[in-house]
Amino acid sequence: MRGLFSLCGYDTSLIDKVGAGERRYFVLSALVSLLAVVIAGAGMAYGAVLTVGVVAAPVAFVVAALFVLNLLRLQHAGSGYPLHFPIEEIHRWRPALTGVAVLLLLGSLIVQPLVFLVEKPWLDLDLARRADEAMAVRAALGITDVLPPVADGLIARGRAAWDLHVVASALLTVALAFIIAGPALLRRLGASVLRHYESERWITDRILVDDEWAWARDVVESALVETAPGFSPPLQVPFADPPYNTRPLVFGLDPQDFVEGRLKYVRVARKRTAETPTIPVPAEPWWTTLSLAPGPVEPVPTATTATTATMATATATATTQPPHAHLTPQPPLPEGRGGGEPGVVGIFLSVTDVGRLVAGAARTNVRAMAVCARYLELPPGAVLQALQAAADDVAVHVVFPAWNKLPTILLQRADVALQVGLAPLIAIVVDRPADQVERRLRAAVGDAKVSSVFAPELARRLLREKPGAATTTTTTTTTTTT
Repeated sequence: MRGLFSLCGYDTSLIDKVGAGERRYFVLSALVSLLAVVIAGAGMAYGAVLTVGVVAAPVAFVVAALFVLNLLRLQHAGSGYPLHFPIEEIHRWRPALTGVAVLLLLGSLIVQPLVFLVEKPWLDLDLARRADEAMAVRAALGITDVLPPVADGLIARGRAAWDLHVVASALLTVALAFIIAGPALLRRLGASVLRHYESERWITDRILVDDEWAWARDVVESALVETAPGFSPPLQVPFADPPYNTRPLVFGLDPQDFVEGRLKYVRVARKRTAETPTIPVPAEPWWTTLSLAPGPVEPVPTATTATTATMATATATATTQPPHAHLTPQPPLPEGRGGGEPGVVGIFLSVTDVGRLVAGAARTNVRAMAVCARYLELPPGAVLQALQAAADDVAVHVVFPAWNKLPTILLQRADVALQVGLAPLIAIVVDRPADQVERRLRAAVGDAKVSSVFAPELARRLLREKPGAATTTTTTTTTTTT
């Protein structure tokens, strides 16, 4: 059956993922497709017998059979759920009626010789009677020196069938045409079964397209960095949803987000989700008010009061210590990030690094609290208050219950996920290598969420999970992260 599935245009690797009951649908569809191909070839073969001769019948059979088989393969492989549609809407999708109409029209024409073959006993008598009448008329008129008209053939049988047997010819034509269009009609009637197969194909094809698009973006950006002075990634793409919906943007805005009014374009408020809050920058840094600071901050000598020796000492200290190191003590980086000496904070802190810190160390680390505020979309004051209320030896991911929850990870914007180093966590969720996850995040357009960037990988999990599967997945992710 796998060979028959492939011959009819189905992907056998995707059929293996459907259930046993759904597999019976594809067996029936393949058998109906094979029957339609045989009927189309038989009709054209008998038509060749009536017009050219028996020698041309095998060639006509092969040509017609391959033509109809190619149409059915296109119907099965090329009329599925569109890639640019969201997978959440697949439950509303049904195959279009265009394929049914085209195959019905083609079938009604290609099966006419087969209709004449079924009516052959009647048509032979009719043609013989018409030939006798024609000979009698010729004899009465005295026409003997001219060849008699052709009394048999495709046209003669067609005129006799539709003149003398209209009802039978119409019924046979409709029945045989419906067999030719049977595979397309079966797709329409079995849409609920076909959606599982189409969703699997959407996932596979979408992953391929997204990965290739992200790889192409990396290649283009690398070439521009080397050849175009002043260029800095990311590459701005003038389309709304590349590489699927390549609607051109107008001044960086999608025209579908606007409606035309009397005087101007008005933005349609479709999204009501709050934007990611930004960390305020007051005149006096908020970290100077930390209750766990080791002591008062020593004033920095100014140019008008300091001596030359004092200025030299301050300059040397500033070059050997990180910014604000004299204000608050900074904990060392967790093991595995590399590059930092004990007591010196690294340049980059990811969500994984901050999640492994204890509350006592995190509340005195400005960068750690900034990552918490950015990742959890909380005000800096709320982050500081939660850390102060927790015990010193409690891990940060325990202080904030939403830290390792799937909604917290998947509802992040792609650019924020890159900034806070969410790629390792996302890689666990979508079961992809971290470098491919980072590449896909860099290729995301606009304010796309992580859930939309990795919609193909999440489709199987989010659409067909059992009720308890989401909790199991979240627990696994939490354990792996901690």
